Amino acid sequence: MMKSIKYLCHYDFQNAPLKREYPLSAATKMDYIISSIIDAGYFVELYSMAPIDNEKLGLYKGYTTKKKNCSIQYQPTVTGNSIFCKLARMVFRDISLLYFLLFKVRRNEPIIVYHSPAFIRILFWAKKIKRFKLILEAEEIYHDVSKFSKSFILAEDRLLKSADAYLFSTELLHTRVNSRNKAWLVNYGTYNVEPQICDKFGDGKIHVVYAGTFDPNKGVADAVAAGEFLASNYHLHILGFGSVEQIQYVKKIVDEISEKTQARVTYDGLLKGAEYLKFLQKCHIGLSTQKPDAAFNGTSFPSKVLSYMSNGLSVVSIRIDAIEKSKVGSYIKFYDKQEPIEIAKAIMSTDIINENRVLLERLSLEFNAEMKVLLDSFNRV
Repeated sequence: MMKSIKYLCHYDFQNAPLKREYPLSAATKMDYIISSIIDAGYFVELYSMAPIDNEKLGLYKGYTTKKKNCSIQYQPTVTGNSIFCKLARMVFRDISLLYFLLFKVRRNEPIIVYHSPAFIRILFWAKKIKRFKLILEAEEIYHDVSKFSKSFILAEDRLLKSADAYLFSTELLHTRVNSRNKAWLVNYGTYNVEPQICDKFGDGKIHVVYAGTFDPNKGVADAVAAGEFLASNYHLHILGFGSVEQIQYVKKIVDEISEKTQARVTYDGLLKGAEYLKFLQKCHIGLSTQKPDAAFNGTSFPSKVLSYMSNGLSVVSIRIDAIEKSKVGSYIKFYDKQEPIEIAKAIMSTDIINENRVLLERLSLEFNAEMKVLLDSFNRV
């Protein structure tokens, strides 16, 4: 009989009949984790806390649906935008979560939980009562990223220390959280290598791309400004998303830099799916230019780095510990100062020939093997 593992998270299957609210970037990584668990020989029982995205008043029962080697259970929920509906939704969420942890998870049973502010207090006390084995998937420390109350900070630290094993997004999280050296794995994101579906641009230029959010903390303005110092055989592309104001600002500075440089600098909009992958694969170098002093840099790994690598691009990044001390650090071209001219120098000294696809294939094999060892250690008879 196939062994099973429970996985608590905000998640949904693709093309599900009801649209639910959950972070797509996190879901991409969860897809990879789920596939790794299945490869380790386990059936995955997902318990999703993702609420239904519906402004109309409604009451929905919980239900379970299955796919091959995977099932997902949704909790009952209330939809609507009124204060009453929002309060009712929180009550339904907390009661269903507590019921699941106390009555559906057995004593000493391992359960993987995607670290979330919504789970912190209930998860800690349920573990105290039921004494299940918590494998905490910690992508970041939330009070590093946003401002929270002192009581939340204490509760988050307490939960992090209470876990029996960890799935970390960086080695730095292990150093900071895992003082008792409990079992742990590190996974920076999806190690899936994208199939080659197109050739590079054939105009003789070296094509550089910034792809991602236009949040100022992620350094899009610095990426654009670097275009002023690139040679004429470079073309800098800006792809991404943001608020209306952020997009207008990016377009404005792209126009300004284009007037000053011999290189070509273009805003190429927001691309998704196959069109996004094709565009990346036509380029030679990907930029990760987020602000080096942002608090989240200490414990989170930029997802765009692996996205570039999986599509065969060389990567230029600000030097931050989360990347430099990772298993991909020696494959990255770093710059040390968040200044446009330094970014441009790094770009122009980057080798466009790389073995990044081979690297990710190796990391995937290693992680899958480590996942099996971890899960089996909690399931010995």
